[in-house]
Amino acid sequence: MEHDTQQWTPEARNQFDTIAQQAIDTLKAHVDLVRGAGPDDADAQERSGAQLAAALDALADAEFDLTGDFPYVLDLEITDEDVEDGTETDDDIDTVAVMMRTDFSLEDTDALMKAARAVVVDSGELDAEEAAESITDLESAIFAVAHSLGWDSLLDDQVPGLAALSTYAEVVRDPDAVELEVDED
Repeated sequence: MEHDTQQWTPEARNQFDTIAQQAIDTLKAHVDLVRGAGPDDADAQERSGAQLAAALDALADAEFDLTGDFPYVLDLEITDEDVEDGTETDDDIDTVAVMMRTDFSLEDTDALMKAARAVVVDSGELDAEEAAESITDLESAIFAVAHSLGWDSLLDDQVPGLAALSTYAEVVRDPDAVELEVDED
């Protein structure tokens, strides 16, 4: 298929790169604002959110201009069509699942490994030699910290080398429909 636009040209790529960087900068500014916000910052958060939405819209337009395809864009608006029109009420539900995801910035792997080993030694779970042998990668380090200090410790910047960036939660009305590996500890 022949495109009659400027798709896949160096100019379109440069425009996309410029707009993408603006979107990234706007996202970073929004994240910084929200992380440091308090109850009196609702207006600033709303303005920042609107700026972020505009930046993401511009990015979607630039992606279309570059590729000619409709880009992947998060649809954050829920319409009546998105809501299931069933007869089930909250009184009919006896179990819900709250699924959470947190993204972290890995700032210093060595500091994280050292902290994880220290936590399990301090808790008496392992001696220093056992900790060094069992905590050998990122996953085992995070798991060790979470089991010694609790999963919330990862969110509160208590773990050197690891910083929470964002958290997402969703309430699921039918937890049986979601298959997850459950941590029983």
